[in-house]
Amino acid sequence: MNNFSIKIFRIQIMIALKLLAKGKMSVIFKNIKTRIYSEEVSVRLERYHNKYFKNPKAKIKFSIRLFRNSDLNTLNEFNRHERLVKENIKNCYIAFDEKNNNCYRQWLIGHYENTKIQKYFGNLFPLLNEGEALIEGVFTNPDYRGLNIMPEAMCRISEIGFNMGYKKIIVFVNIKNIPSIKGSIRSGFEPYLIRKEKWFLFTRKVSFTYVPENVKQYVKDIIKK
Repeated sequence: MNNFSIKIFRIQIMIALKLLAKGKMSVIFKNIKTRIYSEEVSVRLERYHNKYFKNPKAKIKFSIRLFRNSDLNTLNEFNRHERLVKENIKNCYIAFDEKNNNCYRQWLIGHYENTKIQKYFGNLFPLLNEGEALIEGVFTNPDYRGLNIMPEAMCRISEIGFNMGYKKIIVFVNIKNIPSIKGSIRSGFEPYLIRKEKWFLFTRKVSFTYVPENVKQYVKDIIKK
């Protein structure tokens, strides 16, 4: 087990103790099972600043602002991404409705945060080049799902990034997460790479390959559904 895996293991133990205190044994067992043995495939999708794209519209009106510490656990997320919030990786955004209720959250992380990205995620993501940004921590409040908030919010936050000077924005989506793949495509993103993540006895291996034709067709078929 390498040093990074040991660090991750220790962090997971701390998280497990917190979950145990809250009676969430099923979450603990799921995390342990994943790290003993699991394989996961994700698609890397990209959007460029000069791509013409008509932003989709959600079924409700909402505004976007930077995340505040007081926003933590206001999306019915049960401490999801709590550790990511505490790492203070910039920038996290919140979408809130006309009643000031938080409905969506995501990070747009610039290349200047490479050190923090590698420290937090390890080798899960390649180093960002200058002018690139990474979308991570996408989460829609369960009470607001089905309202098409993600595509519009992702588009608007991407535009914020382009106005900041980013040329390319990247997002990774689990290939089984069909709603998020649909949302990303509807936000103007296109598939580029495949990431394979494998856990075995608490050690993680990550590899990247270009998207094969069958996966491109898979993504196209998803959009048609």
